[in-house]
Amino acid sequence: MSDLTIGKKMFMIGVVIVTGLSFLAGNAFRTNAVIEKASANAVLRDSQYATLNQILQTHSRMMLAAMDSIINKDEGKISPERMTVINSGAEFFQSHSITLQKLADTDEEAGLVKNIMDNGYFSSAGEKHSDGSARINPKRSSQGKTDSGGIYPDR
Repeated sequence: MSDLTIGKKMFMIGVVIVTGLSFLAGNAFRTNAVIEKASANAVLRDSQYATLNQILQTHSRMMLAAMDSIINKDEGKISPERMTVINSGAEFFQSHSITLQKLADTDEEAGLVKNIMDNGYFSSAGEKHSDGSARINPKRSSQGKTDSGGIYPDR
């Protein structure tokens, strides 16, 4: 090592510096790519969550209107406001059935969507009666209770 001149030592220091900066630049580029991918996934998930939130809100409005109709069954007729809520909800579900299928990007989500579709939550929605009203007809379980089909997230 004693035969190294100042020029050779400076050259080796330069090589070490360039190599170190190359590693830093590569790490920064890789980190940026990972962050961009994670950000894109977060935007996609936010969009999916917003759509699911709309579906759950519509479901809740429909259930509240249906419960109010049951509670006030002595009137003999469902009020036009409630029928509007029920019909618009049925149309919303019918028009968003394809969207819900597209949102399922994992095997678990696809299974839940298949369960919803198989149980008739979307397929019978929007079916019109002779009086122009929509029909929602979820399948019933053996105990006579409505099967939720796993539409409520665990969040």
